[in-house]
Amino acid sequence: MLELPVTVEYRVVADGEVRWIMSSMVKVSGGSYLLCNLDITQKKQFEMFVEKMENLHQRAEFDMATGMLNKTTAETLIAERLKKHKTDKKSALLLISLDDLKLIEDTFGALTGEAFLKDAASRIKSLFREQDIIGRIDDEKFVVFISEISSPHIAYSKAVKVQDYVSDIVLPDMHIVNCSVGINIISQHNKNYAEVFQRAEKALSEARESSAARCVMYDEKDEKTE
Repeated sequence: MLELPVTVEYRVVADGEVRWIMSSMVKVSGGSYLLCNLDITQKKQFEMFVEKMENLHQRAEFDMATGMLNKTTAETLIAERLKKHKTDKKSALLLISLDDLKLIEDTFGALTGEAFLKDAASRIKSLFREQDIIGRIDDEKFVVFISEISSPHIAYSKAVKVQDYVSDIVLPDMHIVNCSVGINIISQHNKNYAEVFQRAEKALSEARESSAARCVMYDEKDEKTE
């Protein structure tokens, strides 16, 4: 038996026009029932408009393939965070490259490549805190900004874990999936995103040029540590 009141929303078409109706049934005195119909077309149109705007907003900020921030949004947020960088704290910028993504797509097809990308992105995201900024900036590249770390070792440890997590993805006929990471440790005086990114990119380039995937750290004194 239905519990009253009962309320339902539904569409009707009248003279070629779609209208939204909300019907409610309530029990009144004497055991009788009253059915009330209300035209809520304007309310539903507004709700659908808001939902559409939210979806467009999300599509503008996020990478649809991975659910991460897209390049523009990630870089904007990192640049803003750098401006607020506390003088007594260090931060780190990690550039992560899925070196074998194109090989996987060419060998196993686009669907397998897409599945690998989503899996890798999920694994990478799971390693970082909610306040860290993570975005996809290229087909196979991700950027991660880690704020307020006590030592460079924390960033390097995270980079190694990224490699381990990605290499654990099992694909047929591939013994290991290669992943390279470039790291830039950011001190209090460096608040320019372009410079920070360029240093991390140099470290990543060196990592990718090596015979085996590895992590390379680029510090503020232009010293690289493997």
